[in-house]
Amino acid sequence: VHVNNPLEYGVVITDAGGAVQRFQEKPSWGEVFSDTANTGIYVLDPSVLDLIPAGRSYDFSSDVFPQLLSRGDPMFGYVAGGYWCDVGDIASLHKAQNDILNGLVQFPMQGKKIKEGLWVGEKSNISPLAHVHPPVYIGNYVQIKEGATVGPYTVLGNYSVIDRHANVTRSVIQANSYVGENAHVNGAIMGKRVIVTRKASIADGSVVGDNTLIGNGAEIRAGVKIWPDKRIERNAVVNENIVWGTSVTESLFTATGVEGLANVAMRPDFAAQLGEAFGAYLGIGKRIITARDASPYSRIIKDALVTGLNSVGVDVFDLKYSSIPFLQYGIALERQFDAGVYVGMSDEHPSVVSISFFDDNGTLISRNAQRKMEMTLMRGDFPLVPLDLIGQNQFPPRIYEPYMQEALQSIDVSAKSGKKPRVLLVADTGSATNTFVDMLIKLGVEVIHEYLPSVREPYQFGRGREVYDILSGLTRRNASLGIWLHPANTRAILADESGQVIDQELTRLIFYMIYIRAASVGARIFVPPWLPRIFGKWIRERKLKAVPLSKLDAAVNQLAVREKESLRVWPEFTHYYVDRSVLFALIKLVEHLIVHKTDLSALAAEIPPRFIFNASIRCPAEKMGAVMRSLGSLFGDAYREQQDGVKVWLKDGWLLIRTSGDGQLLDLTVEGKDAGSAEEMLALYGRKLKNLVERSV
Repeated sequence: VHVNNPLEYGVVITDAGGAVQRFQEKPSWGEVFSDTANTGIYVLDPSVLDLIPAGRSYDFSSDVFPQLLSRGDPMFGYVAGGYWCDVGDIASLHKAQNDILNGLVQFPMQGKKIKEGLWVGEKSNISPLAHVHPPVYIGNYVQIKEGATVGPYTVLGNYSVIDRHANVTRSVIQANSYVGENAHVNGAIMGKRVIVTRKASIADGSVVGDNTLIGNGAEIRAGVKIWPDKRIERNAVVNENIVWGTSVTESLFTATGVEGLANVAMRPDFAAQLGEAFGAYLGIGKRIITARDASPYSRIIKDALVTGLNSVGVDVFDLKYSSIPFLQYGIALERQFDAGVYVGMSDEHPSVVSISFFDDNGTLISRNAQRKMEMTLMRGDFPLVPLDLIGQNQFPPRIYEPYMQEALQSIDVSAKSGKKPRVLLVADTGSATNTFVDMLIKLGVEVIHEYLPSVREPYQFGRGREVYDILSGLTRRNASLGIWLHPANTRAILADESGQVIDQELTRLIFYMIYIRAASVGARIFVPPWLPRIFGKWIRERKLKAVPLSKLDAAVNQLAVREKESLRVWPEFTHYYVDRSVLFALIKLVEHLIVHKTDLSALAAEIPPRFIFNASIRCPAEKMGAVMRSLGSLFGDAYREQQDGVKVWLKDGWLLIRTSGDGQLLDLTVEGKDAGSAEEMLALYGRKLKNLVERSV
């Protein structure tokens, strides 16, 4: 074929009859004698192959053809007039794709031509709120979700997913690949089964090999090539090729467990491997409790995980559809179980599955245990258990009745005779919710149960307005207390007697205030680092023994679990530090309202205004250790505590500096005596932290 620039090809001259007169492989401009390029398409007599010596490199263009010409053997060339493109580099491959989309090639396009320049395969789903700009080819069973943008010259392979507000343009996305929310892929090529998670970006000219995961917020710079089977950490900046290894430089675990997109990163085969890894860590013959939420996909993942556990010799007692507090209670009940696993959909993303692993105390497993699981997964070092030691699935023990009995035994007896609130409960149904309702009824509380299934996070997802409308309308139902209960029973939203919804921070502080008041004089009380100063004053006034509580301090966590007043009881104020049950906290709230003849609005009014502000400062993971070590230079002689980060007590307040779960951000929290002083502290120490990050090496 005739080409504009022959330097990258072998050039040929033929006579009028087509006989090759001269041949030059990849000439310089001084050697160019023709614009006719060798396309590399040959028809050969089998005897030509005899010219190729065994055991050494021998090239057609550089060795065989010159030898044929020197011998005078007949060689002929055909100058083709059709389309030809050598796709030997990334730019040429993009050019070929673009030429096909522009109709310059007689190519049999599959799918239906929706309009000029847009082809769509079978059963693909394009949201009416998505933006697709031709020319674009969309394969079979592709999903393009609301707010997503697919720009010109993009090819989407079968079963690929472009999630909400993602942007893909001038790119080739091969089959079974995923581009997450707010991710950007521009001028790139993605292989099969590539997962690009939220807010990640892949720049022009990059190539990502098959079976690769790009973590949240990661940035793949222009021209970078990533070989198959790699894992790029969250917020990483990749500016050079990755060929060797797997690049697993981040923890598999988040703050609460292992998470992954349903049927993308979190698939049944991976869940089974997680089960094998956890079982290998526990050992043959151990006993474990499992539970899940109501999601059908949670059931699939939980069943796969149970299969993995059984395969390495672990017996499983399955609660099926239940909640976290009952699973934790079951683990600790009579100390007959070694661990627990809960599977549910994430609160932060409706398509993400979250798996939480608990130890024999009912607390989240330690970082040491997590590392051992990660190493087992990385090596695939799963034990080959004899058939007679394969784990069994068992019926779970009675959990709900003992939980209810223990909870009600701690209630002030006067609460059973006082005036009771009428509770509007917005929740799904199931054994866990029904047990909570039974507890309220045994207190003499009338419950109006408004069934609302599978609403996990009203603040973020589409049914939030529905939850708020129901709670704010409680006066029409003659109710005096509204409760929305999270499906996993990990937290609640409250509404007072007027229908005013209480914000989450204030709800947490109300629970903690009741916790302080319920403690006997001199008792041990667990204090999280975010607690406002006024609560410290109340703790001192009651002569309580404050124990700093850190999610990183396994010894303190285990101590807290052994304490009656915190076991399965007070999670909302301890957040995920000890456990995450909210049921007992709600029972104690109702008890408090009855005994003290008060209502929720009056209780909320007892907590004075707080002036707490937050900010995040970006800090590369490689600098994080040096920055945390150097924090002392910012505060002089101010009193500091190592409590889930660094807490510094200042004249008019305090500040708390912690690393984020992904190790790429510094979270700064301050409390001042008023809004102005808190804002000044946030601005001042925010600047100091940024300067410290920039100076650190």
